[in-house]
Amino acid sequence: MNADMTERLVRFQQPEKTLTYLGGLAEFLRAQREPTLDTRAVTSGLHLDDGLHLTLAGQRAIAVALVHALAELS
Repeated sequence: MNADMTERLVRFQQPEKTLTYLGGLAEFLRAQREPTLDTRAVTSGLHLDDGLHLTLAGQRAIAVALVHALAELS
């Protein structure tokens, strides 16, 4: 296992660092010229106990947000 993979594994095992990394990644993606959809607001509180995967209601909320965002683009 190379150093980069080791660092990723350690980060994955430390949720507080993973969330910081994901927050930075989200900011980067939102700054791009292509349209993006930030789903953090619509999925707040709609995660399973692991804090990562969405409940069915969370998945539905993302689908609805995506349809609304696509409608705004056309």
